[in-house]
Amino acid sequence: MAAETAQKVPVDAADHTTAVIIGAGVSGLDALIQFQRLLKLTDVVVYEKDGALGGTWAANHYPGASCDIPVAFYSFSFAPATEFNTQWPGAAGICRYYNRVVDQFGVRDRIVLHTLIEEARFSRSTGLWTIKLKNVKTGEERTKTCNILVSAVGALSVPADPPFDTTQFDGIVMHSAKWDSSVSLKDKDVVILGNGCSAAQIIPAVLKDVKSLTQVARSKHAIVPRNAVPDNAFTNTIVRWVPGLITIYRFAVFLLCESYFALFDTVGGAKGRRAIHKVSSDYIRRTAPAKFHDKLEYDFEFGQKRRIIDYSNMTSALHDPKFDLLFPDSIASAKGRTIITESGKEVPADVVVTATGFKVADYLFPLKVYNGEGESLVDRLKGNGVKTYLTSMVASYPNFWILMGPNSVTGHSSALYNTECTVDMMIKLLKPVVASIKKGATPPAPSVEVTQKAEDEWFAEMRAEMDKKVFEKAGKMSWYVDPQTGTCTTLFPWGQLEFLRQTRDIKKERFVWTAT
Repeated sequence: MAAETAQKVPVDAADHTTAVIIGAGVSGLDALIQFQRLLKLTDVVVYEKDGALGGTWAANHYPGASCDIPVAFYSFSFAPATEFNTQWPGAAGICRYYNRVVDQFGVRDRIVLHTLIEEARFSRSTGLWTIKLKNVKTGEERTKTCNILVSAVGALSVPADPPFDTTQFDGIVMHSAKWDSSVSLKDKDVVILGNGCSAAQIIPAVLKDVKSLTQVARSKHAIVPRNAVPDNAFTNTIVRWVPGLITIYRFAVFLLCESYFALFDTVGGAKGRRAIHKVSSDYIRRTAPAKFHDKLEYDFEFGQKRRIIDYSNMTSALHDPKFDLLFPDSIASAKGRTIITESGKEVPADVVVTATGFKVADYLFPLKVYNGEGESLVDRLKGNGVKTYLTSMVASYPNFWILMGPNSVTGHSSALYNTECTVDMMIKLLKPVVASIKKGATPPAPSVEVTQKAEDEWFAEMRAEMDKKVFEKAGKMSWYVDPQTGTCTTLFPWGQLEFLRQTRDIKKERFVWTAT
């Protein structure tokens, strides 16, 4: 089917579209724009289940929400963000940037909101994917076909459920990623469950308004002071206006972020981890109340959990007499306007905010994907240790990519850099496929897939490298690690320069092209 056919009607209304992308977050937008820029392919549609583009940053609009990577590097290389007066513009600023880029490249009409893809099945006889769509507002369901299917649902898209029964609680319970802006915290007793990055940003943002704020935390995180990244009016102005300077600035930030990676090596990074533990402890003792020092200083190897860069000055905010920290503890139950912790403490609560992370092990949820042999992708991943090729391809699933897939996450650098590397590899593999589609190839439609041998070999190399890192050494304490298996199915065990090299090292024997 010709790639431009769908342009005769609205791209969403067509029964067939050359490429379908699931999710309008950073990965989905990157794929959409690069299909147009690098493949001259405009017969592409993005389906987003929510009512706005932006993915994680559209969902996470809680008070203080921000990224811990400077926006100069947390932006696309082909459209860097230079419009802000700060390198930390917050979630709202990041979403404004996404919208600016969407309009800059004229792709807004290819993004369809409030639409969930529930199922995708590949046919060997036609070479096409058949997808089932559902309008989440009307409930209307339909199907359509596509040649290329890209999952950009992300790892941080499905919030974890509250770990306690909420049915007898008379107050409000909301996850940080499902923040209800209509709920006022003014003069309210507020409880925050969790102590990761989201909690660290929410606490200083809401303390001034609440009657009381109690944080309940089971474990510690590594809190470090902000990086020495220049962030002032002069620097941001010259980066905006001096040609080429943004490239140099981005590279400098990349190197700064990458310098953290050496610390994750079990043996080679030991000295550096001791040094950064001292930096963290000194920072906490200098800025936080003395009564919380022992509760805040981390007691694990740096890198085993995502570090908190204290851009929001959370540790200083804890001096507020309205704040209390219950550690180690969790919420066991809630009744009326009171929460009861596992240690037996009763705490008044009008609002409970669960900053407890996401279901990162529920791969692609709620999407169900089946290959031409009828095999469920989720069953495959859960049955083989979450095996992929270079985090984004799975053998026997042609023309299918997972952006920000298993073992792709970086605990120290920009997710956008990782996504751009993967999309670049995808574009190169798809060039002959798209060229054949545009010529009007007869069934089965052209496709490309990774071989089982290549997948097995890469996975074995990845697992061997993972064994050299600290990520799995503490068992199941981190969301990086699958709680069922104890293996790290989230992080990439090499640095990002190596990710760039691997995604550019396309050896033809690792792939099979059909009808191209």
